[in-house]
Amino acid sequence: MLLVLLEQPGQIVTREELRNRLWDEKTFVEFDNNLRVAAAKLREALRDDAASPQFIETIARRGYRFIGDASPIFDTPALSPAEPLPPVARNLQIVPSSQIALEATPPRRGRRRLLLALCGVALPLATALFYIWRQRQPLIHSHDSVAIGGFLNRSGNHNYDDVLSLPFRIKMEESPYLRLVSRDSFAHLLKNADASLAEEMQACRQSNAHALLTGELTSHGQGYELEIDAWRCSNGRRLGTESVKTDSQAGILDALGQASEKMRLRLGESEESLQKFSVPLVQATTSSVAALNAFRLGEEKHATGLYTESQTFYKLAIDFDPQFALAYLQLGRSYSNAGESSLSRIYAQKAFDLRERTTDREKLYISSAYYSFYTGEVHRAIEVYQLWMSLYPRDIVPVNNLAVEYNILGQPQKAVPYARKAIELDPSILLPYSVLAEADLRSGNYTELNRLCSDPAHANDNAVAFHVVCYKSAFVQNNEAVMQHQAQFVQGAAQQSAMLNEIAAVSFYRGRQAEADRGFNTARQNAIANNLPEFAAEIIVEQAGLDADAGHPTQAAQLAEEALHYAPHNIEVEAGAALALARIGQIPRAEAISRKVTAESPLDTQLQFVELPSVNAAIAMQHNQPDEAIKALEPARPYDQVVVMGLSPAYYRGLAYLQGRHWQQASAEFRSVLDHRAASPNSPYILLSQLELGHTLQLSGNSQEAAAQFQQLEEVWKNADADFPPMKLLHLYEHL
Repeated sequence: MLLVLLEQPGQIVTREELRNRLWDEKTFVEFDNNLRVAAAKLREALRDDAASPQFIETIARRGYRFIGDASPIFDTPALSPAEPLPPVARNLQIVPSSQIALEATPPRRGRRRLLLALCGVALPLATALFYIWRQRQPLIHSHDSVAIGGFLNRSGNHNYDDVLSLPFRIKMEESPYLRLVSRDSFAHLLKNADASLAEEMQACRQSNAHALLTGELTSHGQGYELEIDAWRCSNGRRLGTESVKTDSQAGILDALGQASEKMRLRLGESEESLQKFSVPLVQATTSSVAALNAFRLGEEKHATGLYTESQTFYKLAIDFDPQFALAYLQLGRSYSNAGESSLSRIYAQKAFDLRERTTDREKLYISSAYYSFYTGEVHRAIEVYQLWMSLYPRDIVPVNNLAVEYNILGQPQKAVPYARKAIELDPSILLPYSVLAEADLRSGNYTELNRLCSDPAHANDNAVAFHVVCYKSAFVQNNEAVMQHQAQFVQGAAQQSAMLNEIAAVSFYRGRQAEADRGFNTARQNAIANNLPEFAAEIIVEQAGLDADAGHPTQAAQLAEEALHYAPHNIEVEAGAALALARIGQIPRAEAISRKVTAESPLDTQLQFVELPSVNAAIAMQHNQPDEAIKALEPARPYDQVVVMGLSPAYYRGLAYLQGRHWQQASAEFRSVLDHRAASPNSPYILLSQLELGHTLQLSGNSQEAAAQFQQLEEVWKNADADFPPMKLLHLYEHL
């Protein structure tokens, strides 16, 4: 094409002429599209820009012309317009050297003509080979990160305004080859859903990505054309373009899928990988434009933490397409983030039932959510995350969530490397820092934790969980100023109730129960005001458990029933209420609740191996059957530091051994709680274990060490309420 244009520099070469010169009459191709693609590739090779050309100018509806400087090197006649260019790539034959006849050296003019003839063959051949070579070269290196920008609608059909960005991203996320900037971090950098290309390019540079992918939908006759462009973030140059046309609106998603797959190949993904990880977009998302639009609005709300508002749009998307698996998944996720676990389970189950209508990556996402939130099979969830990580080694989600699961299980030493890997994959995402901070806290790695909490980069971190961890760290290190500073960070946040709950727990830890009661009530009211009734119930049931073990049975019973009223279908709340009621001797009620949650969640890891065994042990101790209690708690040993229990399983096991007069075993269990205090540093069960350890040492004849334990408790409870039951029990033990 370049040679044809150079024959007539500055003159228009019509489309028809280019067609005749580039393809013979026996070639059957879509000429207009192929000509446009050829022009785009030529511009790419020349580093030209169609919007402000320096070499190749498009003349609308007519053709192209070369507008750069061109000087002839040889004075040779041009090919006749009727004569096609030599079909070198198709007709060139290699002649064996044995068939070449030796000739005498031709005269000078003959050599010149021979040279010109060879140049006439070699130049287009070299051009063709260079073009083929360029087409086969990846636009980026395998280690380069890629940002996904928006997909503009310039078709005039407003039904597609802001709709195609989501399926475009899903199709690119389907690739295990691409190293993509996370959607949340990129959206955070943009700060504007209607960002321009220049703003997207700036965000791309800020995220240290190499390339930016954008898309555009335009009208084409009676149909549409979908174009995907790759841009180099450093200088804004176009790296490559892929496009697909469709004759109707019904084919838009299919065309988008085809264009996305072509671009994935151009970026360096292999054909084998593309064949393995390729699901039609209509199957992976929805064929309903209205459902896609509602889903998009839900995602926008969810990304800004407006979980309740996002639920309205996810539900609307489901109304438009009841088979929209991703809408169910995100609706369940929004309920989970809002602390509404029972509703989260319902929608996780529905998404799981429809998972075959998604991409492989989304199947993994749905399956992991199903095992985490619906069945509670933590180890199955971990297996899915490990598979996900092996298939998509550049995806941050499974790596970060593995760290989360290990933190939940009370295994922070396993969580730390995954959290660090997640940060390495994308340092711009804030969540992995919260996960790493929690793992450092539970590991007792306060040096590294202090570095994280004091890092100016996190000064404006909006994640309440991060500041809660830093608050606990400051508490362990007895730094009241930092505790107050971290508490102030989250004032006004939708999840502020999480911080208020931890502050109340510290008051209880210090024996100031009246202050703790007010604090728990404030946390509960804050959760309710922010439309988090299930989290409010979790706060209430935690307080009920502490009152039951601290010696306030009447209040414990009232709080347990109140929690069940707020969240009658939340198994964590039900299990917590059953345990509180069993500890105060309301055995029939505790047993009824226990049977209910066992039937509802027979596979839940924490429920079946920790929470219900604790209930059964409490009931056995009420019946003065310590051996049965010890037996009931044996399955909980691997989960003694599980987050939800706050170190209580080993405490209960110690009480059972104490009831059975096994002093040595009881001491070992209470010491285990003290040795692992970092796992839950403001848990009142640390001090309750220390209290009973002192009592056990007394009974075993070790009065000196018992006195040392009691002295430490006196220091912690020096400002405790006079009627704080554990304090009164301490004074009783001291006078035995």
